[in-house]
This record gives sequence, C-alpha cells and structure tokens, in this order.
Amino acid sequence: MEKPMTDEEMEAFFVEKADGNHTLEFMMSHHMSAEEWSETLDRMIDYGADINPEEKAMMIKWLMNRKE
Repeated sequence: MEKPMTDEEMEAFFVEKADGNHTLEFMMSHHMSAEEWSETLDRMIDYGADINPEEKAMMIKWLMNRKE
C-alpha cells in the first residue's frame, strides 16, 4: 500500500494539476462539499487538467479531511 501524501506534497500536487490556472490559496479558500469538489474537478478535467479518476478521488478525500 502506498503511503499517503503529506499536506505539503498534496499542496504541491494541487498546484501542479491546476497548471497555473489557479493558485493554491484560491482553491483552498473555497469550502465545498465532496459533490461540489467533484463537479469542480470534472470542469477542470474538461478544460484539459490531467487528473485521472484515482487522483480525483484522492484530491476530494484530502479536501474533505482538511478543515481550516
């Protein structure tokens, strides 16, 4: 089983996947449900973001577990 990413690794992963279209601060300022994040990530994928289904699930899980 692969070791989960640290917060710092996930933050870097988000920045990489946003490909310059959004800052981490912008993404983290949105407090959305898992369903809303799924729809948002689907839109990013439709616009060309290179996010596979496993990465999408991992991103949503991290966002839901990261409450600030």
